[in-house]
Amino acid sequence: MPGITLYGQYDSPFVRRVAVVLYTYSKPFDHVPLSPFEDFEEIIKISPLGIVPVVKLSNGEALFDSGAIIDFLDCLMSPNQRLTPAENPGRHRVMLYEAVALGVLDKVTALRTERYRKHSAAKDLNWESRTLRQIRGGLTWLEGRIGQGWFLHKEKSMADVTTAILITHLRHRFPEALRAGYPGLEGLCDRCEKRPEFRAATPLIGHARASGER
Repeated sequence: MPGITLYGQYDSPFVRRVAVVLYTYSKPFDHVPLSPFEDFEEIIKISPLGIVPVVKLSNGEALFDSGAIIDFLDCLMSPNQRLTPAENPGRHRVMLYEAVALGVLDKVTALRTERYRKHSAAKDLNWESRTLRQIRGGLTWLEGRIGQGWFLHKEKSMADVTTAILITHLRHRFPEALRAGYPGLEGLCDRCEKRPEFRAATPLIGHARASGER
């Protein structure tokens, strides 16, 4: 049996990016597609915040938060195999690009949750407008740095993985964010989604809801 179990649905971009890293690193794992809503009582037994993804190791230790999990997985690999470079300036650049992509995901989740929970009369339109500007500002910033290849030009990094997963998520969950047009990011997404590690973690769009993940 594999020594790693990943909990959470691939509909969650945070769960999916952990899965893509596991496949990239050829780490065998069991996948338990729990929902933070339908299966909350089960998840909170292994994650103190009741969020996904959660990775459980063969020694019983549970890891949570996608960033912390990916950092753990990076440390299992040699420096030249890691999606996040071990040294600067590459490490700093990848973490900066990744932070913007994750920030956009957080803003999208907040906006979708706000729209889902509130009737039109109770919505804060100024807040919505500001949040949309933040989402588009982050996408524009990333678009200006991707070019026609990878963020680090020579090879795929964690910045590319996270950004491609973000664009796929937006295409299915929040297409209005992409109306301004981001050909560089769209091209990056198309290239990544053809790769086996992405196809192996294809999300079943339409099942999971928009929070309870990180």
